[in-house]
Amino acid sequence: MKPFRFSIPTILLGVTFAVPLYAADCTVKILDQNDKVMVQETICAPGAGSPMLKRPMRVVHYIKGTTYKRTYEDGSTETVTFKDGETTILDIAKPYSYVNVGKTEAHMVSVAIK
Repeated sequence: MKPFRFSIPTILLGVTFAVPLYAADCTVKILDQNDKVMVQETICAPGAGSPMLKRPMRVVHYIKGTTYKRTYEDGSTETVTFKDGETTILDIAKPYSYVNVGKTEAHMVSVAIK
């Protein structure tokens, strides 16, 4: 399967998907999915990120970690660092955008509940 690349203008033009592919400048490849979960691989270069979105609960395994800056709807920010080989459950209820502020490319595999 070929990787997908989406940009903010694509999202703003009203293109919709059955399952949100929310990486704006990151390469996203759906590895597998069914009616309950989706498994995807994401590669995110330094400076790349995602627009403000609400994301589903998911388990993320960082093959290659990095540092992200999240910005929430209210303008507050949070910087988080994930190490190579780290696995975490992300269940953030409010929408946020993020940017890879690290010096390395991030490479992760996630399993998201639909």
